[in-house]
Amino acid sequence: MITIDEPTFTYARAGFALRVHRNRVDILDTSEARTALSDGTHETILLRDVTDVAVTGLARKLSITTSDGTTYAFNVGTTGDAARQAIVDAL
Repeated sequence: MITIDEPTFTYARAGFALRVHRNRVDILDTSEARTALSDGTHETILLRDVTDVAVTGLARKLSITTSDGTTYAFNVGTTGDAARQAIVDAL
C-alpha cells in the first residue's frame, strides 16, 4: 500500500524533479545555481485544484491546468504519458 508521502511517479533530471503523490504534485528546482543561494525552490500543486492534464508536442511537454486558470508546463520527454497517467489515476 502506498502512503500519501510516497510518490507514485517520479521524474528527475539535472536541476529538476517532478513527483506525483496521491494528493499533490511536487516540483523541485534543484539546479546548482539555486542551491548555492538557498535550498532550491519547491512548488506544490494540489490535485484537488487540477482541472486538466495534457501531454503535447514532440518534446512531450506535460501541461497541468489548475482551477484558478494557471497552467504549469514541464518538458518530461518520453515519460510524459506515464506522468499524465499517474496524475489522472490520482484524481
